[in-house]
Amino acid sequence: MCGNATSACQVTIEGDCVTLNISGLENKGPAVKPIVQVWAAPRVPSKTDPIGILLGEMQMLELAEKSTVEDVRLYLSPLDSVIGEFYIFVTVKPNADVVTIDDMYVLPEKYNFIHPRILEPVSLTFSEDAYALSVAGIENPREKGNVSGSLCLELWAFTTPFQGGAPSGIHLGGIENLKVIADKPMGPIENIFKPTLPVGKFYLALLLREWAGACYVTRDYLTYPKIMALPVKKTIILKIEADA
Repeated sequence: MCGNATSACQVTIEGDCVTLNISGLENKGPAVKPIVQVWAAPRVPSKTDPIGILLGEMQMLELAEKSTVEDVRLYLSPLDSVIGEFYIFVTVKPNADVVTIDDMYVLPEKYNFIHPRILEPVSLTFSEDAYALSVAGIENPREKGNVSGSLCLELWAFTTPFQGGAPSGIHLGGIENLKVIADKPMGPIENIFKPTLPVGKFYLALLLREWAGACYVTRDYLTYPKIMALPVKKTIILKIEADA
């Protein structure tokens, strides 16, 4: 299936939302519903070593047996977020149930992913039934004139240290609907929250998440390195920071 499917491929990335233009997809076998995926890789990938971070994917409508469809245009919302310079490559699989890659296209140059980030210092002051959040600000280092997507600054509690991606812990509150213009940092940011605190020992992380068209994606995060017992019995001031 798909022979030279991605031999003429154009990828446009805004933030990390991907627009994919493929001149044609050729199916040399039985009817399939191919999966098109866009990846970011720290080194030049190959078909035998397609290691990377999946940015987005889409399952297409069925391609009839031994058929060709021309001028394919796909919009892929991000599944994950990366920061820094990466090689971008596109893969085509016959369906969602296989790992075999039928075709692959690697963009010739690296792409630099730049996202909003939290400015330090950041502190949390916990009392028995509330906490106060103090953040120096939020910065948007993208090109001049860029306005971030809707941002959420959120505190989460996890049973294991947070290492990025979609959070799966306990949400302890946050500030929503923030937008930051490039070259115009927002801050300082301060607020008091009175959530129902969970009982137990947790790792805390402050996440900055951005709306990316179909979901919120974690752009930056700071962590408190020690496990913490909640709720607290006396007022405690914590400094949270980027991992060393």
